[in-house]
Amino acid sequence: MVAAAAAAVGASTLAIAGPVSAGPGNIPPSAERVSGADRYATAVEVAKKFGVPCDFVIASGTDFPDGLTAATYYKPILLTEAAALPAATKGYLDALTGTSTVPGPCGFGGVSTTIVGGTSVVP
Repeated sequence: MVAAAAAAVGASTLAIAGPVSAGPGNIPPSAERVSGADRYATAVEVAKKFGVPCDFVIASGTDFPDGLTAATYYKPILLTEAAALPAATKGYLDALTGTSTVPGPCGFGGVSTTIVGGTSVVP
């Protein structure tokens, strides 16, 4: 089923996010498993597959409809908690922007984000 879906959209590379135990057993051998310690770290690992992206969508990691909507932007999706950015998300964004004296790959303040969800979900 996974291989057929990838072929239907003409995908030459397939990345599957989640733990090794997740997903159907018929994953094609060309698939690459992408995972992290939790959903926030997995989102960071998937974003890294885009090279050095400097334009992201941030969505709630606890409210899946926002994440589904975020997919329509065709940009890497990073997940957040309502109270604060999880350590994995914050660390990744900090690494891309650098410090106050040394720019990261995206330059000083060069990361652009689109936030999906209301302020009750992503304050």
